[in-house]
Amino acid sequence: MDEFVIRSDKEAKVTFDSRRFDHTGWVTAYTITIDARGLRATREVENLPYGSSPAKLFGELAEEWSGFKGQKEWGAIEGEFNLSASSDAIGHTTLVVEILPSYASPCWSAELSIEIEAGQLERIASDAREFFNDFT
Repeated sequence: MDEFVIRSDKEAKVTFDSRRFDHTGWVTAYTITIDARGLRATREVENLPYGSSPAKLFGELAEEWSGFKGQKEWGAIEGEFNLSASSDAIGHTTLVVEILPSYASPCWSAELSIEIEAGQLERIASDAREFFNDFT
């Protein structure tokens, strides 16, 4: 799988692509891009072997497809981006993707909020496991 995409019905998407691997098959780095009307932001992410991949969060969302209380969160270990998810009573999950600035100038950040239907969650979790080679 070359890329993993989460799409909203409102012309917004999150794309994970450009994976790099080490000799064991571990995904050592990848790129995340958020797209919406008038916005495109991309950031390379280091995926250190002592952290967890976003596949864990997407798996939890699929398991709790009918909704959950509060927020579920995940953050890249080096701070490149964060994910947070909340749900409502009718099976919609809101995913907020926050791309954070690097410490080099110029500094910028971007945030995208997309709504995901309950029926999409299992496919998203499966695609995330495949993209990140995360079958734990």
